[in-house]
Amino acid sequence: SAADASHVQLARGRVYLARAERTLDRRSAQRAQEVLEQALAGNARRSEGLALYGRALYLMGDPRAAERLLREAVTTSPIDPEAFEYLADACERLGHTADARDALINLDALEGDTATAAARGARARRIGALALQANDPKRAADYLDQSVDAGDTDASTLGLLAEAYWRSGNKDD
Repeated sequence: SAADASHVQLARGRVYLARAERTLDRRSAQRAQEVLEQALAGNARRSEGLALYGRALYLMGDPRAAERLLREAVTTSPIDPEAFEYLADACERLGHTADARDALINLDALEGDTATAAARGARARRIGALALQANDPKRAADYLDQSVDAGDTDASTLGLLAEAYWRSGNKDD
């Protein structure tokens, strides 16, 4: 049936996209884009299709088009959670640090405790670094504290945390 065909195309697109991510092969990203276009023409899960299509565009070097599609993906129900992470990548590449931070905060809220502690810690570090870049040192300190609490005691993380405390006016911690 047409419904099954679009779901198969979505799965095929995901395979090509995984290959493109792993090998940084532009042809695989282009093939993913082509297959995902077909899936979106059918009745595949729209948010997932848009998220994967946006990621393919990002990997092909078009972060602006990727950001546009990924913004649609995160507003299309049911929302595919990975769309938020992909959106954060595109926004960060374009210098939209506050938007990248917000996308990751939304992903964190959506996944909650279903994400591993390591994934949440790494995400907290990234949110903290983005918040610092977006001149939001209080939020940066909160998230960097979470990252350290999760076990990230890397010197660069501790340096970011110290900078966040300093910039937020909390010079005692």
